[in-house]
Amino acid sequence: MGARDAWDPGTILWAVLFSAAGLFLTGLSIYQLLQRWKYSGSVFRLESVPGVLGGRLKGTVQMPDQVLPEAKATVSILCERTSRGGRSTTTWKLWEDRTHLIVPASRSIPVDFRIPYDLPPSDAPGSSPTSPIRWHVTVAARMPGVDYRTSFHDVPVFATDASDPSIVKGAIDASAVTERPPDAKTNIVESSAERTVFSMPPAKGLGWGLAIFLLLPVIVWLVAGRVTANQLEALLAAAVAVLVGAGILALTCAGVAYTPTAIEIEAGLVRVPHGAWPFRWTRAIPVADIVEIKYTTSQATAWVDAKTAGKSYSISRNLPDVAEAKWLAAEVSRAVERHRGHAAQGPGQQAV
Repeated sequence: MGARDAWDPGTILWAVLFSAAGLFLTGLSIYQLLQRWKYSGSVFRLESVPGVLGGRLKGTVQMPDQVLPEAKATVSILCERTSRGGRSTTTWKLWEDRTHLIVPASRSIPVDFRIPYDLPPSDAPGSSPTSPIRWHVTVAARMPGVDYRTSFHDVPVFATDASDPSIVKGAIDASAVTERPPDAKTNIVESSAERTVFSMPPAKGLGWGLAIFLLLPVIVWLVAGRVTANQLEALLAAAVAVLVGAGILALTCAGVAYTPTAIEIEAGLVRVPHGAWPFRWTRAIPVADIVEIKYTTSQATAWVDAKTAGKSYSISRNLPDVAEAKWLAAEVSRAVERHRGHAAQGPGQQAV
């Protein structure tokens, strides 16, 4: 084997990626050790045991003295299922809620979450199910240098006599006061008796999709030309890259076209502009047809839906924080109720 075969571009790329992954994991481990060393001694006190499905989980987390008052803190609760198959283990997030607070001088952070009834309870102590259900509470705060973060695992959450089956996932109590999260990307830009408008970040990704479509075949052709002396093989590799780039561009265009960029509520209609040029269009939903506004979370994102008697329409997507999804769902729900019945439905006003 010659020197060129030993150090071809594929081998070099693999070595760089493997080394980068190793450095990242090593750095992450060191950072977590620094967190544990600097911020030891956090205590979670439940107000009542257990947390209640269809009720509340309440308590306090006493932070260590190293956490500075007035720091921005995040309190979250997570329900997850772990599936074991052979040697592999997969964890699924079933539900998450999150709130943002300012660390008080006492360093005692309140934990108060409304738990949906339609979620599985935590596993009984000592049981060994094949797909265990676990509940965790995490508190984090931004600090100079090393951020504070601590997690309390296997928090007990069960159904009790106090459980209310009407409290379900994504349901919003529109009468409750909600505050806009400090890092929210969505804003209320107009609010009056006649019109309410929410702005959201513009649809992005079209430029990246186009760049990949144009550059990927060129890069693959250049790399293939270095690896093999056969020009036909290099051209075939570039042709495959064209197809892959076209697929990525098509997915990017579809993502842009189905990304809501605003919510406009007026004259008995909820209008939701989508996309960016040349993929710009607007969905119209009669206010009278909307029966519920709900938020939904997945592994890495959250979104808000407007539900009618027969369909569900996404009115926001790709919200990075569940707290923002809850705030937006509550504000849209209140706005829909304010505008409901303000104008009679005209002919042809149907959701599309």
